[in-house]
Amino acid sequence: MEFLLFLQELRDPALDAVMLMATRLGEEVLALVPMILCYWCIDKSLGLRIGFTYFAGGIANQFSKVIFRVERPFVRNAAIHPHEKALGTATGYSFPSGHTTSATSLASALALNFRKKWWVWVLAAAYVALVGFSRMYLGVHTPADVCVGMAMSAVMAVAVDAAFRDCEKHPRHGRGYFALCMASALAMVIYTGFMVAQGVVPESQAKNVFETGGAAAGLLLGVWLERRYVKFKTAAPLRVQVVKLVAGVAVALVFKEGLKPLLGTSLMMQSVRYFLTVLIIVAGYPWGFDRLMRRRKA
Repeated sequence: MEFLLFLQELRDPALDAVMLMATRLGEEVLALVPMILCYWCIDKSLGLRIGFTYFAGGIANQFSKVIFRVERPFVRNAAIHPHEKALGTATGYSFPSGHTTSATSLASALALNFRKKWWVWVLAAAYVALVGFSRMYLGVHTPADVCVGMAMSAVMAVAVDAAFRDCEKHPRHGRGYFALCMASALAMVIYTGFMVAQGVVPESQAKNVFETGGAAAGLLLGVWLERRYVKFKTAAPLRVQVVKLVAGVAVALVFKEGLKPLLGTSLMMQSVRYFLTVLIIVAGYPWGFDRLMRRRKA
């Protein structure tokens, strides 16, 4: 807490603006753009590595939050005053840091994929450090939240990388990994739902858990559907790639936000909304875009 109070004394408008921009780099939309770019346009396997690393880290993060149920630092210490513009992203419990977990998952997946390129590791480390520091500077996380978030997601990244390498040698092992991922997501949602029903965890603190569980399930089903039925190709002329990416991100965002008024805000419907959104990203949109391109060529 003393470190957060020290950082609080250093705040000024210019540095605040920098840290607010830095913390956005750990938000879900910006963190997932590289995954979408790789998956749709560059290398499907790399996109999936990023995606599975991101959601494995997310499951570990959200499960830890509801197990330990650590309140935000400004709740535990009234002397800490979080930046008002950071409060919108300071949802759920504090430990471990979700933004840091997200940033570390993305950075670790890329660094492990390009493990022989030292400059990728330098950029990845700088990115993670910047996001983690911004969360402390803004008063919404403690050093423990940030450090554990980094360590946890780094471990998950190594595990996912090892699983992908194992599946390249033994494709049948993929079924077991899929089952493990689905079981983990279901266990997290069921446990959290039970804790909410018992009154231990308020619904407001469980929202992110159900969103993450739904997104992970959407990723798993989407990968299965894509490999069995869609089988889209990433290669395309640059002009087509730009259209594919811009239109696809727009479709995903419209789908994600447009389902809010239709499905409501209950925990289960939040899970369904994220499930459908990720399913569209992984299988639905690639299928639609691929069919559209084929018709234009015909």
